[in-house]
Amino acid sequence: MLSLGLGTSCALFICATAASGSVDVEQAGALSFQAKSLYQSARYDEAERLYKEALAIYESAGTDLPQGVVPSVLNNLALTYAAEGRYPEAESTYLLAAGEAACESAGPDAALLANLADLYRLEGRYGEAEVIYKLLVALASEDRDEASLATFRNNLGAVYFAMGREEAAKPLFESALAARDRMFGPDNLESSGVLLNLSHVYAREHNFAKAHELGRRALALREAGLAADDLKLAAAFSNLAEICQSEDKAGEADALYRRALAIRLKKLGPEHPDLAHDLNNLGVLAQAGKRYGEARELYARAAAIWEKALGPDYIEIAHVMNNLAVMAFRQGIMGTAEADFRRAIEIWARHPDREIGKVAVCLKNYARLLRSTGRKKEAGKLEAEAENMLRNDPANWRDKYTVNVGALK
Repeated sequence: MLSLGLGTSCALFICATAASGSVDVEQAGALSFQAKSLYQSARYDEAERLYKEALAIYESAGTDLPQGVVPSVLNNLALTYAAEGRYPEAESTYLLAAGEAACESAGPDAALLANLADLYRLEGRYGEAEVIYKLLVALASEDRDEASLATFRNNLGAVYFAMGREEAAKPLFESALAARDRMFGPDNLESSGVLLNLSHVYAREHNFAKAHELGRRALALREAGLAADDLKLAAAFSNLAEICQSEDKAGEADALYRRALAIRLKKLGPEHPDLAHDLNNLGVLAQAGKRYGEARELYARAAAIWEKALGPDYIEIAHVMNNLAVMAFRQGIMGTAEADFRRAIEIWARHPDREIGKVAVCLKNYARLLRSTGRKKEAGKLEAEAENMLRNDPANWRDKYTVNVGALK
């Protein structure tokens, strides 16, 4: 059996617990069922409380429990933490669930592994997510589980897209979409997420007509099938806004981002990481419109949210710092610009699965600053490194190149 290094010690939860008399285990099941319903309604704090009450009952019950009960509740609790943006707690709880499954000699199931991979993707830990998704694709193929295979291919494609590997992502999205169309029929709600993903591929290929077609199809499906404040509808607004932004349709993009932001603020609160993406993108629009004070405020809010939830080295913070650096450079605030460029590059240097194109652009931007301040030799080194990154195969670049932070000193 393949080991994923999930830390499956048997001294975790139920395995080390002694029986302590009769306990209403059926009540725990009812609490867990109710918690799942609350989770689906985005009432995460209430769901968390009930899952914890169910776990306390199971803990008192000792070892005489049906197989898989405790790992399932732990998995659901971890999902709740992840939905709240509490990613470190989510990860530790997923690993606890994996440990419980190992104690029961069952091993972590595909759903638990998929949730863990989803978490790593949200955290920008793309290499770790890729390993798990590839395993899940192989297992689903072996079991001929078409529904799971479509899901895992879509999610693996999302990882590749985030890494800048569109050539690997696109066929996975297309395969997932074809499978869901076969299973559910064309223009079904189940396909909306894949449509959104494919729309971004076409936008990056500058096929904006196709990108808009797919993005609007996905949005129409979600508007017809979901509540007006559903978080999946917010995702559709945000994704379509990104396509509009790529086409320089600033007004339309701004309105869509704000619709997404309003839903997320209502459902998730002001400090959830999902809000940071919309705030950052609104900052980009404000910067393009030379509304620098507004842009700086939006970037600062986004970076603060990400840093609180995910730490100072979260990969999206590098994008914010690069944007801030470019803005400061254009305003002639050279000291601030250089510090922001350095921080962006130093963050990217800690992420071996970062998107090569964005790193190279940042290096070129910093090189422009160095040339403008008479440091031509340092600038030339960064320009050469950026060109090497862009010239070589993105699928293999991680084994060949690292960002030379020492060249910045």
